[in-house]
Amino acid sequence: MLNLFQHLIKLLYFKRGKLNFLFFFLHQIRNFKIKIQVMRYVVIVAYRVFPDKRESFFNLVRKEADALVQNELGTLHVTNMIDQIDPNKFLNLKIFESKEAYEEHKNGLILKAFLQEADEMVIEGPNVIFEGIHMYSCDDYTLEQKSGEDMTAYFKR
Repeated sequence: MLNLFQHLIKLLYFKRGKLNFLFFFLHQIRNFKIKIQVMRYVVIVAYRVFPDKRESFFNLVRKEADALVQNELGTLHVTNMIDQIDPNKFLNLKIFESKEAYEEHKNGLILKAFLQEADEMVIEGPNVIFEGIHMYSCDDYTLEQKSGEDMTAYFKR
């Protein structure tokens, strides 16, 4: 049995003009809906921590990232970054299944526990600096995974 879309494809070969435009328009809408459905929701948050709390905060964000990915089904990816110019500035990138998954995360116990423990370490933040749609990634490796190095050595200087 042919569906409506397949009928339009068949008609495209027999008619020209307005139908061609209609087919093209419907095809574009269909492709756009498919693309929107597979796009994820991304949030980037900035923190600035006390210099003597940097290593503790680094360990805390690693602990939070592991807990989120393992326990929150809507949290797909977490990357934590340290600013090269200001080593007390951290960026936290999270990719969620959807905006609804992000809303669930914001009300979740893991984030609440993280924010409570981080409170004494943070000078500034959490500041949401980006919230939007994930459109494209080139790879899924973190700096630590690519280099094969343990980043905790960074704090021993």
